[in-house]
Amino acid sequence: MGLHEPQLQDSPVTTAWSSRESQEFPGRGLKNNYYKSVTLIKAKLQPITNFAAQIYPASRCEIKIINDQITRYVVGNNTHITINELQQPKLQGGHRIPNFEIYADLMYVRAIKNFCRARIFNEPLSTYDCYVEYQIGLAMSDILGVIRLNNLPHAQKRSPFYESIIEIIKKYHLQPNELAGGKIRKAYDRIIGEKMSVNSSMINQWKRVHSRSLPSYLRTFNYRCVWNILPCHVNVGTYLTQTPVAPFCKIGPNAPDHFFYKCKHITHQWRQVKNFVRTVLNCDLTPYPITDIGNLRINANLNEIQDKTLTEIITTTRHQIWKFRNSCLHEKKTFSPDILTKNIKRALTIDSNKTQAPPLRIHPVDTRRAICF
Repeated sequence: MGLHEPQLQDSPVTTAWSSRESQEFPGRGLKNNYYKSVTLIKAKLQPITNFAAQIYPASRCEIKIINDQITRYVVGNNTHITINELQQPKLQGGHRIPNFEIYADLMYVRAIKNFCRARIFNEPLSTYDCYVEYQIGLAMSDILGVIRLNNLPHAQKRSPFYESIIEIIKKYHLQPNELAGGKIRKAYDRIIGEKMSVNSSMINQWKRVHSRSLPSYLRTFNYRCVWNILPCHVNVGTYLTQTPVAPFCKIGPNAPDHFFYKCKHITHQWRQVKNFVRTVLNCDLTPYPITDIGNLRINANLNEIQDKTLTEIITTTRHQIWKFRNSCLHEKKTFSPDILTKNIKRALTIDSNKTQAPPLRIHPVDTRRAICF
């Protein structure tokens, strides 16, 4: 009747993963294949691993191998964003990349779900529940806050499997409702959320980054800008040959912090953006540094429509700067502030003469004054 922990050496899960990782994406990591990595993990590896873990508990060494391979594959040598941050929910700056070690531990605990429910609600124990009581009944009575069943026999030394269950419960501070409910997702979200401190300003920032009013490519662009993982010289210099000099001023570094905010040719554009926001939304952005404005760290008292409009204005401005930077860098175009301003105005305003709508539109706060930029 004793349960043991089966081994998964040379299992299809880790073998296929290692092969795909080494053949298709050798050492490139988050910088060039971020969304390919996330899609592959969520769509392929996570369902396979979850299915295997539901059939029998996976060994700790195999789960550690999977987690290490995911970290190396997704993050690589990137220093801007860690795997712990990517495992957070979207509104906390992550992308819900699974932590298979925590998942596997919580799968272990599911084996005593019915036992915990029966002890909490004082229901009759099944044959298997009696065996669980024999192994860890005394310890679980203290954890669940119920009366000990001293009239039943208990083992003096627990088996390794049930000893691991007690260690997991204490490690993650699992609550009685989580043990009896068997809902892995709720317990997992709580454990992951405890790894990072979250404040309201951070949540507001990520709400703007993932705003549904933006096209998907702009949401992706926002995410990369905030985490500073855009493909420029400082981030992909070891993989791609790019000039280390900024394409606008030919003096500063080819880094987002410079060509987005600090370059002398760009400060005028952001000054116009502040005036534009003040005119259209009646919102004063003067107290905020340009970097906070660009990264959507703004705590302005705006309603929902105004907040969406502000997000679109800032995102569009930064995206047009990025597109113009790429044109100057790869197409050898000459930088012109007038052309950049014209591109931003075209992206922000509504042209009623066109039959096809532009890729981004301002919400109808006051579209009549939108052309003042």
